Amino acid sequence: MLTLLLCGLALAAAIGGAAWVRGPAPPAGAPVRAGYLHDPPYMFRAPDGTAAGLDIDVLDEAARRARIELTWNYVERDGDPDVALAEGTIDVWPALTVLEHRRRRLHLTAPWLRTEVLLVVRDGGARPPRDHAGPLGVVSLPVTAYLIEQNFPHAQRVSYKDGPELAQAVCEGRVPMGLISAGTLAMALSTVDGPCRAAHLRSYALQGATLDIAVAGRVGFEGVADRLRAGIDAMAADGSIRALVQPYSLQAASEVLAVYELLQERARTRLFTWVTVILSVALVGSTTLFLALLRANRRTRQSLVEKAALEARLQGAQRLELVGQFTGGVAHDFNNLVTVILGHADVAAGEGPLAPATAESLDEIRKAGERASDLVKHLLALGREQPATPRVVAVHAELQGLLPMLRRLLPPQVRVACEPGARDDRVFMDPGQFSRVLLNLAANAGDAMPDGGQLRLTTRNAEDERLGGQVLCLAIEDTGCGMPAEVQAHAFEPFFTTKDPGRGTGLGLSVVHGIVQDAGGTIAVVSAPGRGTRFEIRWPLAGAAEAVTESRQPDPPSTLAPPPTTSLVLVVDDRPELRELVRRVLSAAGHQVLTAEGGPEGLALLQAHGSRIGLVVSDIVMPRMSGVTLLEQARAAGVTAPFLFTSGHAEEHAAAVEASGAHLLAKPFATAQLLEAVNRLIAAR
Repeated sequence: MLTLLLCGLALAAAIGGAAWVRGPAPPAGAPVRAGYLHDPPYMFRAPDGTAAGLDIDVLDEAARRARIELTWNYVERDGDPDVALAEGTIDVWPALTVLEHRRRRLHLTAPWLRTEVLLVVRDGGARPPRDHAGPLGVVSLPVTAYLIEQNFPHAQRVSYKDGPELAQAVCEGRVPMGLISAGTLAMALSTVDGPCRAAHLRSYALQGATLDIAVAGRVGFEGVADRLRAGIDAMAADGSIRALVQPYSLQAASEVLAVYELLQERARTRLFTWVTVILSVALVGSTTLFLALLRANRRTRQSLVEKAALEARLQGAQRLELVGQFTGGVAHDFNNLVTVILGHADVAAGEGPLAPATAESLDEIRKAGERASDLVKHLLALGREQPATPRVVAVHAELQGLLPMLRRLLPPQVRVACEPGARDDRVFMDPGQFSRVLLNLAANAGDAMPDGGQLRLTTRNAEDERLGGQVLCLAIEDTGCGMPAEVQAHAFEPFFTTKDPGRGTGLGLSVVHGIVQDAGGTIAVVSAPGRGTRFEIRWPLAGAAEAVTESRQPDPPSTLAPPPTTSLVLVVDDRPELRELVRRVLSAAGHQVLTAEGGPEGLALLQAHGSRIGLVVSDIVMPRMSGVTLLEQARAAGVTAPFLFTSGHAEEHAAAVEASGAHLLAKPFATAQLLEAVNRLIAAR
């Protein structure tokens, strides 16, 4: 699985009051010369020749607060910050990596940034050994030589102008691997038309590559550097620093506040003694997270240890979310492909009597397509929060469908046994959430059996008055190391974990507990050191009427009743294979069909044919003009035809579609579902 590591820019507030000032102040009224070089997005020269970037914006505001006049001086790559500061051509540097040899020559403030550099390898390659002597892409920043010496001293360096250029070179295969900051990598991955979206990359942590970064001042400017650092403290404390860093983020500010409030709530439980704010901005993928961290009082050493553990768990949670973000990024395209596979299998099956072998082959194609669709749902359920859509679930069938994934998830030396024993296995819950519960518990079991063992899944029916009568009991039992009583007591608490840093977030069992409760069930754990662990989940059985409704499958296309009326239907989709499939299905059902390859062409056809068009079937995510924008412009032009949107990310667009008054059909869909929706909307006009 692709591992994407977090890059944090931790904007840290120092502990205590006034800054400690060393050295004489510069002459009164004289501007302070600040240096910068080409290292986007942190610092770079804008097209108009001025200094720009996150570091520049933060230091400018800190200088304004400290009443220090700054002038920005561009430093060419050959004249690095150390040389420029030592020679006195500049006075301060906004963000310099804290290295021990620098402390002997420069004044470095308390760190205000933290970043991480990753080894990124193309085509999912393995991490090279330390004696790797092949090509390695690098950016000629001062810290690069340090990282190469620490990790790959014999590598053949291939230099690039900046991080974005290096990331593009790795993604295009011009260099097999490179040292890239996680923020730069994430921005490259999030560029819609960039080469990294299709590249198969793998990233590895490097020794010494989590870098603390501070304001640096040359001799005589120690006090200036400390005053600038104090200005950053003040910005972090009053929250105004968020307005400066948000333009460099890819995520809405609402997510900042959500996590910020979470940590404030934990502060109120006196886990830490909070004094000032650290704002950590993670420039990652399409799911950039703003993480507000509060720094503990220096006097409470234990609190510092707990704070570090909390930071690690929160960052672990971010990594888990990145897995979901990566999966979500391919889900749309994958669901489009599955729609085409299922659709053409349905079309072929409805074209008259078939030889038994042909019918069997088409049935296998359909089943494979459905399994592929389920696989996407399971992956999304593991890595992402999704709106719950509960329905009657046949647990035995779900278990059988998940067994292949469980066996891939667990170490090869762990055996999986599934022993369904319940007479009635129907419960009412979201099937994706069921998958998430099982995969989380199985992953925990695998961690508890590093040397091998058995994971046993069993079901039975029982009577439980607390849950209103008959229930389904699902037991997940391992032969692992087990848990002592004190660990069991906290097992379902958020952020509680006994795993090593980087191996657990402390969120898995908390999420499982919440999902089970939301479905009206209970979960209990029984364990002892050396005797394994058993989780038992109890759900109320689904009602018989609900079960009949949910278990009814749509009729195959060949047996569908003819539509009550036919109409002129406009199909808008940028994917020609999907456009042709929908056209073919609707034409076979007696409808007249117009097709358009995008929103602008669809709008032109709507304006040309006016009220003759009885329905528009449109994708939502399309280049040039989205389906929702097409609807808005059609309504502005006086077109009243109903819209049926199709989407491989239905849960993300549901609110927008509902607000627009349109209807939504999730991909992948069967042709029967498409025809049912089309006929219903045409008949309702």
